[in-house]
Amino acid sequence: MTIQVRLRNQSSTIVDRIRSAAISVIHNTPVGTSIAISSIVAAIDTVTGGAPVSVISPEGDQIILRGSEKGKVVDPNDIQVIVAGN
Repeated sequence: MTIQVRLRNQSSTIVDRIRSAAISVIHNTPVGTSIAISSIVAAIDTVTGGAPVSVISPEGDQIILRGSEKGKVVDPNDIQVIVAGN
């Protein structure tokens, strides 16, 4: 997953908090329930105070999960956070 956020000040702490917010949404989504990208963006908004956020990948408006599939992030570094300045 690649997330772009527009912030005035970049720090490793804010990047880690953004990544954690995305992971939390993915891990807390029930088995077999698709994950709405808007849910991830909303969680990130609580960290950034509403700074502009774009999910660059995956494309689309949701991560499709079916049946007994469960969303899981094995390696937090698989979520790339790109911080753009104002």
